[in-house]
Amino acid sequence: MRPPTPTLFICGAPRAGTTTLYRALRQHPDVCMSQRKETGVFLENYDKGLDWLIDNYLTHYDGESVTGEATTGHMQHPPSARRMAETVPEARLVFILRDPVERIYSHYRFHRQSGRLGPQDDFSTLIRDESSEWRQIQVDNGRYHKHLTRFETHFDRSQIKVLLLEDLKTNTTAIARELYDFAGVDPSFTPDLSRNHNEGGMPRHEGLYRAVQACWEPIRERLGIGMLDATQTLRDWVRTQLTDPSECSTMSPMDRQYLRDLYQSPNRQLEEWLGAELSHWT
Repeated sequence: MRPPTPTLFICGAPRAGTTTLYRALRQHPDVCMSQRKETGVFLENYDKGLDWLIDNYLTHYDGESVTGEATTGHMQHPPSARRMAETVPEARLVFILRDPVERIYSHYRFHRQSGRLGPQDDFSTLIRDESSEWRQIQVDNGRYHKHLTRFETHFDRSQIKVLLLEDLKTNTTAIARELYDFAGVDPSFTPDLSRNHNEGGMPRHEGLYRAVQACWEPIRERLGIGMLDATQTLRDWVRTQLTDPSECSTMSPMDRQYLRDLYQSPNRQLEEWLGAELSHWT
């Protein structure tokens, strides 16, 4: 049975809870999400088309009423909104947002953990270096208003669902039901979202951690989501052995104030657009 064209897309923001939303949708009996998260179907794989996505990552389809995909990079990438509108004009788009100050620090820790940044890459220096590509990309990731209004130029507001990570953490069941209702499936289903995703500290030994990552990445790319789920407990244990949770310290007050000032205007714009109060953000 060939799957229908995917119409449900989790588009971002990165490091804001998209994996939790993806797994909530995967658990619903009426939703078939792509076997791989971050397919980049409207990014680097855009030329391959939706048939490529269907033929490679929706082969487990079993008659579900909704099919979908999740790529956080779609939010920031300017052409993605237009590409999605031209390809799937009826699409429903999901965004989840996190305090942009906390988000950028989380992304820094993630890139340290993954080896994309090393111990010489100091957070305080990176966020102030306006010539740094890392800084440009990561600061821009948190300018949510700019990205959401770009999507609004291509889609009706009713096709855009915006959630907040804080709400997901404090009222998981209610947010899951809100997500299901937006997707057009039974909102009474309760997923198991007890596991925290993508957590961890800094590498205990940089060289060893990077070597393990280098071996794992090509394997991960070949595994379906079922095998990734089956090995999750083992992979979590390995991560705890190779990282130090105590290194997940908070950012310095000076760095926090610098970023707070940087995001003050974008956050106010977002508040007005959402019709929501965000003073709890940093």
